Amino acid sequence: MEAGLVIGRSVHYFFLVALLILLVRGYVKSRNVGFVWLGAALIFWPEIVGLIAPHIRAGTSTLLGPVEYAIGSTLLLIGVICLGQSRPIGRARTT
Repeated sequence: MEAGLVIGRSVHYFFLVALLILLVRGYVKSRNVGFVWLGAALIFWPEIVGLIAPHIRAGTSTLLGPVEYAIGSTLLLIGVICLGQSRPIGRARTT
């Protein structure tokens, strides 16, 4: 492997671990399931696609690219909606 590729992958995984730590801290503090959805969209889905895509692309599926983005975007949207519907801790509920 080239040195640039190794450094690039190292930086990539460093930021993934940092993002995972931030998402876990946010979930532990708030117990908001939106952080889990964001983790699925930003960390786990791209890794899953990276593992299965070469095997699926071998079967010449031209629909795979748009489906990948649609699933990832849907997971991200669900996470943002869940976080947007949450109330700050310590505030009384007003109805």
